Amino acid sequence: MSLTQVGDFYEPILSYLKMNSGGIAATKQELFGLINMMGLELTGDDLCFSNPSRPTEEKWRNTIQVARNKMVAEGLLKNDSPF
Repeated sequence: MSLTQVGDFYEPILSYLKMNSGGIAATKQELFGLINMMGLELTGDDLCFSNPSRPTEEKWRNTIQVARNKMVAEGLLKNDSPF
């Protein structure tokens, strides 16, 4: 298996923000909401805990942060967006 691609998180992130609180919600709520939306789409590799610097963090959480940063750079999210 491989990790879910960063770009694959764009639409679920934007959809979730749009559906919840008019685009603004607490980060923790967004992450759990995103898991519910993508739960069946995450790969086994996404669910691994193999990052030595963050041994209790699943890889998908890091991928979401990478997606968020790219979305800010592309103007899809504001820098102060909860993600």
